[in-house]
Amino acid sequence: MMAATSLAEYLIYIPADEGRKVYIDPSLIPTFTECVDPTTDAGRKIANDIHHKLSSDATGTQSGQAVGDAAEFYMDIGNIGERCVRVFYRIVQAESAQASKGPGVYVHNIHRVLSNGRKVDVGLFHMKANGLTWTDEKVSTRELTTKVLRLGSMADNGGLIELSQLSTQMLKASSQATDKTDFNLYHCPLSVSSEGNDYATPEARHRIVNPAELADVLINTASLGEWSGRHYDAYTVYCYADASKLLEGALAIVKRKNVSLEKFSFSIIAPYSPFSFINRLANDCGATSTLESGFISSASQLHQNFDPASLSSTAISTCKAYSDQLEVRSDISFLELWKGMGSAAKLPELG
Repeated sequence: MMAATSLAEYLIYIPADEGRKVYIDPSLIPTFTECVDPTTDAGRKIANDIHHKLSSDATGTQSGQAVGDAAEFYMDIGNIGERCVRVFYRIVQAESAQASKGPGVYVHNIHRVLSNGRKVDVGLFHMKANGLTWTDEKVSTRELTTKVLRLGSMADNGGLIELSQLSTQMLKASSQATDKTDFNLYHCPLSVSSEGNDYATPEARHRIVNPAELADVLINTASLGEWSGRHYDAYTVYCYADASKLLEGALAIVKRKNVSLEKFSFSIIAPYSPFSFINRLANDCGATSTLESGFISSASQLHQNFDPASLSSTAISTCKAYSDQLEVRSDISFLELWKGMGSAAKLPELG
């Protein structure tokens, strides 16, 4: 969750004369690369379909509309099991086009959508070691039952993996493979995330998670007093991969509510967003955070390369190249910017 970009600073996605104009937040360059990847045939098709479908049918029956916000939508584009993305966007009409580029579709986020053929539930669980496996028990209240919380999800060719296997993989990524201590698991695949809103979906879907629910878990746990008999003196939260995006949203809510998380420390493993964003939010809430160095994925490194607060030479050169391109051409399209960032940001070359 990068700092909100003004709609007036969005870029045209693909220049076109027909249909609604489609604009996109230029800061989505790393997210677009992570989720769409136009270097593949499937990714190239999705890149084109984003324009075709949003310009022609952004408010149609295939879109989900936010409850209580008639201008906010999402659409799933692609094929589940191959490559599919959930595109979040806002419709700006002529009468409300001030402080924007004009009427059109404004894409403000993209999530990768994966299948859930195993029907793995989402939300908060209490995990217990059972030999070489883990058993799960759903937590009905929005508060932690242990002093350790792990956030994330994983998928294989069959879709989202079972919670026992997920637990094992999380512990390995944290260099804790032999640990058998109980912990809470917040299973939060972004493929079923609501981007912070409730949506009237075009079809029945599995229950969704959102930043407000995770914020409730953190706030309620922080509010537990000694009298409750359920509190701990300190809590450690391990956040894996794309769960960092959900954590950012949750911490922003905690910050707005002025709740202290001084008992919390956040251990961030291969985040799919710049670490400095999470670190700043955690510090603002009175918590500490650490970017773990033991494991880093290519997708996570891509996001770190776009971190304006990073002191690494790669990140500095990437952010400079990004700013330079936007300054040189005020009419540059998003896909032109993406192609131009290839060598500077170590993006895949467009095939």
